[in-house]
Amino acid sequence: MPFAKRQTVIESKPFSKFMDSIEGMDLDTIKEYRTKIKAFETFCDQDLHKKLDVVVAETKAGKRDKYDLINDYKRFLVRQEKQTNNLKALVKKAREVVLP
Repeated sequence: MPFAKRQTVIESKPFSKFMDSIEGMDLDTIKEYRTKIKAFETFCDQDLHKKLDVVVAETKAGKRDKYDLINDYKRFLVRQEKQTNNLKALVKKAREVVLP
């Protein structure tokens, strides 16, 4: 079941489970996680043509280099014309939540 609070749907089952685990946290924190991970999910869909879950599984299994993945994500964000501060925050959240 996708995590769907406040109009942003994230299709990743593991991420939905993670979001459910932080349910009691501040709503702004939950919104921040959701928004930033949604950007990474979009990157996975558009650039890698894979679902977020598949990319995370490949990375954890060592089939995909996480540093190359992060660099590709940065380039994606630059093409999306994200502001520098927002770009840093998006990349940081992807590393923290998706690629620990």
